[in-house]
Amino acid sequence: MKKISKGQALTESIIMIPVMVMIFVSIVWFARILITRQQLVTAARYGTDLILYTNLNEGEIRQEIRNYLTHHWIKGRKLEASKLGEENIKIKIEGYSIPDFNFDDLMNPARIYDSLKLTVEGLLAPHNHTSWVEISYYFEIPRILSFMSNSDKFYISGRSEVLAGTGCKGGNHRK
Repeated sequence: MKKISKGQALTESIIMIPVMVMIFVSIVWFARILITRQQLVTAARYGTDLILYTNLNEGEIRQEIRNYLTHHWIKGRKLEASKLGEENIKIKIEGYSIPDFNFDDLMNPARIYDSLKLTVEGLLAPHNHTSWVEISYYFEIPRILSFMSNSDKFYISGRSEVLAGTGCKGGNHRK
């Protein structure tokens, strides 16, 4: 009876080792995905802050975001620069702000109409006046988990939007 139970325990252990390894690899891999997703969202928010508070153009903001995620001075986890090309960092800078209004405009009905029209348009359709940054990054699926998918990689992304004209005093000055 003891020989049978020893053999059964050995067989169960041999079967459970690969299962435990797969569970451990899955936990670590999904944790990396979640951490990378958070890094992408943070970098996208950094990009929208750059849109609002600086005079940088799209290329300069793209380079700042790339440095934010991959620079060699970063302590801790950094992403691979080769996976952050032009097509992986998308930026839209929309210039819109509520027009300035002064007392001289009270005598010019056309200027009052234009100011009110732009203000109402911005309030009714704010999605037409948003600036945004979207960053995508791809992960390769580990071989031990390749049975879960048909492809060998997949993309995750982070996005941040901001209503143009908000933020610093005077709004977004790009037109």
